[in-house]
Amino acid sequence: MMTNERQFDIHINVNARLVVKNEVINRVLNNEDNWKEMFYDLDLNELIEMIACNMIQGVTVDRLDGFADLSEDCAKLTDVDYILEFADEVDINE
Repeated sequence: MMTNERQFDIHINVNARLVVKNEVINRVLNNEDNWKEMFYDLDLNELIEMIACNMIQGVTVDRLDGFADLSEDCAKLTDVDYILEFADEVDINE
């Protein structure tokens, strides 16, 4: 049976700069709200990774739990460069 789709395993390397206002970082690392401390049991690197991974997928910081009252410009990606490392076609008949 012929299909009109092809599948590929891809690996993309992303280089970017993440600019984050201190207000975002303080929400997690210097907060007074116990629920945030329990919900976001993160150090600075883990927090930045969580924000960056969401932003790469198009989720702005104001759409993350605990940050809805902030504006989306409280965190932004700049100088984004996507590099396709490889794209291997997958045999969908296997």
